Amino acid sequence: MLVEENLAHGMSEEKARREARLTFGGVESAKDWYRDQRGLPWLDTIARDVRYAGRGMRRTRLHCRCCSLSGAGIGANTTVFSLINAAMIRPLPVDHPEQLWCSASL
Repeated sequence: MLVEENLAHGMSEEKARREARLTFGGVESAKDWYRDQRGLPWLDTIARDVRYAGRGMRRTRLHCRCCSLSGAGIGANTTVFSLINAAMIRPLPVDHPEQLWCSASL
């Protein structure tokens, strides 16, 4: 279509084709661009990021372990607090909680 536009503007056929190729960057670059767009490019990006993170963790093992243990500690504290908050701190959503009784037998 660009060749036809260039021809309509008075260019010779050879020059119109050359200008169109220069504008679009050539056939091979277009093929590469379309090939990269096929499939799941976001999945390839995530896989590259995970590999890069793995290489970084192998180089700095002590730092990685410290960060993992810190994250595990924060997760454990959050879990314990959520359980205690739900069971003991927050009042029950009823009008008269003192009138509740448990019928479960152990």
